[in-house]
Amino acid sequence: MPRIPDALLDAPEHRSLRLEDASVTWYRVAPPPPPGRFLVTQPTLSFVRTGIKHLQPYGEAHPVLASAGSVVAMRAGVHTMTELSGDEGLFESIILSVSPVLLRGLLGSSGSSQKRAAVATAAVPPRVYALLEDLGTGSDASLRIREALLVAASAPAVRELLYAAASQWGTSDAERLRAVMQSHFLTPLALPEYAILAAMSLSTFKRRFREVFGESPGRWLRQARLQHARWLLLTEQSSVTDACYGSGFGDLSNFIRAFRGQFGFSPRAYRLAHLNVSGSTA
Repeated sequence: MPRIPDALLDAPEHRSLRLEDASVTWYRVAPPPPPGRFLVTQPTLSFVRTGIKHLQPYGEAHPVLASAGSVVAMRAGVHTMTELSGDEGLFESIILSVSPVLLRGLLGSSGSSQKRAAVATAAVPPRVYALLEDLGTGSDASLRIREALLVAASAPAVRELLYAAASQWGTSDAERLRAVMQSHFLTPLALPEYAILAAMSLSTFKRRFREVFGESPGRWLRQARLQHARWLLLTEQSSVTDACYGSGFGDLSNFIRAFRGQFGFSPRAYRLAHLNVSGSTA
């Protein structure tokens, strides 16, 4: 799965700037590419200049649209994205990805909202474009990126999303691992992708995971997903197929086999048995 910002920074057709704790890409395509699924590895803001940005976080029912003159801010995770062209078949945006550590230092780590959305949109103050348009390098670029973040965060929805991203990062490996797994265990990612979200090498991720959770990442994920599938079957009355894919499993037969191994019944039989027991005690 392509990763943002890496896929943008490595693309020679886009002008980019990479700093220690942030990166900027001046994104310009004509015509826009087809929809694609991307792993966003850092909090990212796309300031749309021409056209419309179409984005749908994994597991969300409805897409988000950001037109010219607006920003779409997204937390780390899997997002399906595409762009719709504006004038002359062109789409343009400035894409700013920042480390959660920078956000924590700049904004703090607490907000007023209890809702932790995966994306947020808002109008862009013109000053943001001016700050990001002609970045140099070094300390001046870093200062202008920080100012652009503060201006963008004047929009309440964007500010709450960035606060949440900073808070989730935590102050230790253990906090970060717990936050990453709690937020993304239903997303069908490979272990190397979970390691990237936690900002660790794969070997460090596996070692620290076992230290924090007392078991391997693969076993923990299987157990967490099976418990969620059980909840979907019994509480939400989901179909077996919906419970499978809604719990992060990518293959129906593997899901049924794992469910039977965990609970002693196939998903369908388990639900029927539970309903019969509930009905007999009513």
